[in-house]
Amino acid sequence: MNAAMEGVVKNMEDRCLICNRPRMSGGQLCRYHQQAYDRLMDAFISWRTALNVDWRGFLEEVLKLPEIGEWAREVAENLLKRAQ
Repeated sequence: MNAAMEGVVKNMEDRCLICNRPRMSGGQLCRYHQQAYDRLMDAFISWRTALNVDWRGFLEEVLKLPEIGEWAREVAENLLKRAQ
């Protein structure tokens, strides 16, 4: 691979898996999607205990909620796609 292509590949590796913004150091997501992911994880812990729901079921239910934010929706959709 030539130097120009290496730069393009490196630049792509430094981008959020969802939106192509610069990703957070050591992570795969930008700060917005990482924050949404963290909040989804916190909510899942509560839902799992209260409703006896698994991760996939939780994501499917969350996506039905009209109140879900754009970044959280994108994270949930991405996680469901990757789980298939």
